[in-house]
Amino acid sequence: MTEVQRLAIPIILSGKDTIIKSQTGSGKTLTYACPIIQVLQEIRPKISRGEGVMALIIVPTRELALQSYEWLSKLTKSFTWLVPGVFTGGEKKKSEKARMRKGFTILVSTPGRLLDHLSTTKNCNMSKVRYLILDEADRMLDLGYEESVAKIVTALNDQGSTSELRQTILLSATINSAVERLAGLALKESREYVDASNDKEQAETADSEVLCVPDTLDQWFLAVPPKLRLVVLASLVASKCELTNQRKMLIFCATQDMVDYLTPLLASALSQKDTTEESSDEEGDDEEEAEDEKNLSGINTKIQFFRLHGNMTQKERTEVFKTFRDVPSGVLLCTDVASRGLDLPKVDWIIQFTAPPTPQDYVHRVGRTARVGHKGSAVIFLALSELGYVTKLEEHGIRLKEMDATKVLDELLMLIPREPEPKRRRGSRSKSAGRSVEAVATDLQLQFEKAVLDDRQLHELACKAYVSWVRFYASYPAKAKAYFHYKALHLGHYAKSFALRDAPSRIGGIGKRNWERDQQKQHSEQRTNFRRQNPGTNKRSKDRNKELLVSEYASGL
Repeated sequence: MTEVQRLAIPIILSGKDTIIKSQTGSGKTLTYACPIIQVLQEIRPKISRGEGVMALIIVPTRELALQSYEWLSKLTKSFTWLVPGVFTGGEKKKSEKARMRKGFTILVSTPGRLLDHLSTTKNCNMSKVRYLILDEADRMLDLGYEESVAKIVTALNDQGSTSELRQTILLSATINSAVERLAGLALKESREYVDASNDKEQAETADSEVLCVPDTLDQWFLAVPPKLRLVVLASLVASKCELTNQRKMLIFCATQDMVDYLTPLLASALSQKDTTEESSDEEGDDEEEAEDEKNLSGINTKIQFFRLHGNMTQKERTEVFKTFRDVPSGVLLCTDVASRGLDLPKVDWIIQFTAPPTPQDYVHRVGRTARVGHKGSAVIFLALSELGYVTKLEEHGIRLKEMDATKVLDELLMLIPREPEPKRRRGSRSKSAGRSVEAVATDLQLQFEKAVLDDRQLHELACKAYVSWVRFYASYPAKAKAYFHYKALHLGHYAKSFALRDAPSRIGGIGKRNWERDQQKQHSEQRTNFRRQNPGTNKRSKDRNKELLVSEYASGL
């Protein structure tokens, strides 16, 4: 057992309401799932799925709901009369209603979809709920679900599952005033508190809450000039994937547009493209061009790139989540939708390309690695003006070591192969003999910029990503303005970190013009498709216009 399981399972089995605080990756899901299934399977005569939901688990995100459901399915495999189910947004309500009619014993759901069913689905019977689990409670509050959870608790009470008959368990990696307020709403006054964090020996100050991270997690920060951010990111990813066995990582970005842009850009720079010999008798020049198209940086890794954010369809999100979880190596670029509760096995590195607004968000991001005793590493990119964030983390008991950006760039010399040199005269000096890190890094940056210039679609994605990042940076909370201040930015240098050569004043206009052009193109295509489907429409409209002109002329006479 992990520490949280050893401390909390006996209390849960005793039937008491419980608040559990523990760092991410400590096994909280099994902490509540095992005792609940133990109690439900002991009931005689055996309960049937038609009796209604007896355990309700509320989680903040769709991916976490699917993950919890899969764990419950494994645990109930020997108890066929205990039937788990899952409700998430993005799925068809009709199919969920059909499954609800058949019945569930244990239901996992996101707050919004559950509240929708409680309001509209007649056979959504929650009168016999004996267990209410609020998992990742702090994340639910961050997403604005406090009112939804309150309405769900009220609906359960109205259906007959009162707090006196129900055991409620609240789990969170951080406990703050908002979480305590939620606990007061859903839990009894006689509740138990379990603190399984590894920071008990540290005294909490009045101003700063001591946050807990796994002992097996190595934490670093990179002080990187804005112009080198993209090159250092590419070098870090390539070096870990190619020169070490740490080949599975998450890269956290601030916005969805950044994820949509950096994923194809890094894939084109670092992934080895498949090449087929379609025609062996092509000219030498064509073969050289094909070689150049293999990779824009010359770094050929066999790594796969994935993306995950909240604006993707549920089908896409589920497919990416399951695929990345099962592959032995890969890079997932994501927003904070992947920062809470997800159990992604054997993730070696967490790279935070943009810093999170609060130390609590930092803890949840790095919690995707070093789970259940495994080792892991995390690094955060910071500008020189943002180094105060490291001090802020130290106030919360989180200590970071500095990683030298120069040493990260040194790896480029081993990753990028030397170009074959032409024959030179005797006594002349080789051009590549003194190949420097600065030259290689500059060349890689120029290759990124050239790729963006040559690809119109990639250029538009870069503009959208840059604009969204600027808006995100300007929206940092007031408490973070001391080290994330918009006026401290050199917007031109940060445009380079998106491989853009355009002036910052033009980039927003480029995005707007591209949007207007796309709208005009879309409307034109819609008109063309309509005319193709209705071939007589154009002729009828012309005839009608002619009749109107004749009638106006006649009335004028």
